[in-house]
Amino acid sequence: MELFVREIHTNLDADNMNKDHIYDKIVPCNPHGTTGSQQDGGSNGGRSFSRWAAVCLGLLCILLLGLVVWMTIRHTAEKEELLARLPEDRNHSVNRKYDLQNNATDLDNRMKKFKKLFRFTYPQTWNESRQYCQERGGDLVVIRYKWEHMLLNEKGMNGWLGLTDQGHDGTWRWVDGSPLTLQFWRKGEPAIRNGRGDCVVLHTKKQIPERTWSYYDCSARHYAVCEEK
Repeated sequence: MELFVREIHTNLDADNMNKDHIYDKIVPCNPHGTTGSQQDGGSNGGRSFSRWAAVCLGLLCILLLGLVVWMTIRHTAEKEELLARLPEDRNHSVNRKYDLQNNATDLDNRMKKFKKLFRFTYPQTWNESRQYCQERGGDLVVIRYKWEHMLLNEKGMNGWLGLTDQGHDGTWRWVDGSPLTLQFWRKGEPAIRNGRGDCVVLHTKKQIPERTWSYYDCSARHYAVCEEK
C-alpha cells in the first residue's frame, strides 16, 4: 500500500515537470506579428524619418526666408529708382505740356499770320509795293520768327519783303523799325553795294527753305508780299 502511494506521487511530480516544460516553450502572443527586435527596428526607422523631416523643413524655412529678403531688397531698389526718376518724369511731363501748348500757340499764330497776308502779283518797285500795301491797311511783311519765314516759303509767297538798308548801307531794318535778327540769305549774300540802297526779295524754295532771300536795287520790279496791321 505504501509503495502504491509512492508511485502515485512520483507520477504526479513527473506530470507537473512536463507541464512546466511545456509552459516554458510557450511564446507570448504578439498581435502585430513582430518580435521585440523588429519593434526596436521600427522605432529607429521612425526616429530617422522625423530627423529627415525636420532637416527638410529647416531648409524650406531658410529658402523662404531668403526669398523674402531678396524680394524686400528688390522692392526697395525699385522704389528708390522710381523716386529718383520721379523729378525727371515730372520735368518731362511739364516740358511735354509746354511743347504741346507752344505747338498749339504756333498753329494759332500761323493761322492768324496767314489770314493777314496778301500779295500783289503785278511787278513794282519796292517803294511802290509798300505804298500798295499801306493803301490797303497793311505794310510789306515783317518776319520776326522762323516759323513765319517757313510759312511764307511753304505758301509760295514770292515778292518784296519789308526789309531794306536804304539810308544805311549794310544795316538792315524792317519797315516797323526793328533790326534784323533772323537771316535766310542765299549763299554769298548780302554784300555792301557802295552806298546803294537795297531791298530784299523772298524767292521760295521748298528744297532749301533757309536760303531764300536775295537783295536787289530797290528800283527793281517784283511782286509784293503784304501783311495787314
